[in-house]
Amino acid sequence: RPVVVSGLTAWRAAIEDSYKLVTGLGGGAVLHDLSENPYEDVNIADRNPDVVARLMNVIDLAREQV
Repeated sequence: RPVVVSGLTAWRAAIEDSYKLVTGLGGGAVLHDLSENPYEDVNIADRNPDVVARLMNVIDLAREQV
């Protein structure tokens, strides 16, 4: 499954399907379902730990390749 990873300074983001995970903003991981919440104002990380773990793993792998 394709995943887009981006980052600048301390923050990182990974987008997979409709999920977008952002880290490094100082408050822990933030997960949004862009199909349900296009304005990104509801953090669903607590309700989707499996998605957070999977996308965190992708971000960690991308960091290792840089």
